[in-house]
Amino acid sequence: MFIVAVVDRNWAIGKGGDLLYRIPADMVNFRETVSGKIVVYGKNTLPLLPEGKPLDFCENLILTHDRMFSCDGATIIHSIAELEKYPTNDLYIIGGASVYQQLYQKCKYAMLTYIDNVTLDSDAFFPDLSKLEEWEIISQTPAIKYQGLSYMYVTYVNSAVD
Repeated sequence: MFIVAVVDRNWAIGKGGDLLYRIPADMVNFRETVSGKIVVYGKNTLPLLPEGKPLDFCENLILTHDRMFSCDGATIIHSIAELEKYPTNDLYIIGGASVYQQLYQKCKYAMLTYIDNVTLDSDAFFPDLSKLEEWEIISQTPAIKYQGLSYMYVTYVNSAVD
């Protein structure tokens, strides 16, 4: 399994149910990364997707405890165990904070867009992989500039997962 996330220097990912950053080139990179794959996310992430709908370039799995929830264009799952029937090499975890927290230790790779900025009033965070012994950076791009921001793509590998 893979994780895809945008984090800042404090590992913040959101505020008030919204994303902290929207960088067009990163959205293109995201699409290229998950196209044809299976994305897994929580139902609170759905409204953050274009038009608040499941992505049309990949298979969508929405993880929720709400047994009444339904969504055209997505498969609803109610437990992590239900992910076992899917090929792990095709599973990409895309948010939000609760789903990341539940699944990051089961993932082999974390593909992060690292924003060199601090958002002081954020309220949703990604686990700080830099403080976890089993996670190691295996690739990192040079800094990219966009409207006063500096960001890079950083890939971590989890040595605890085969």
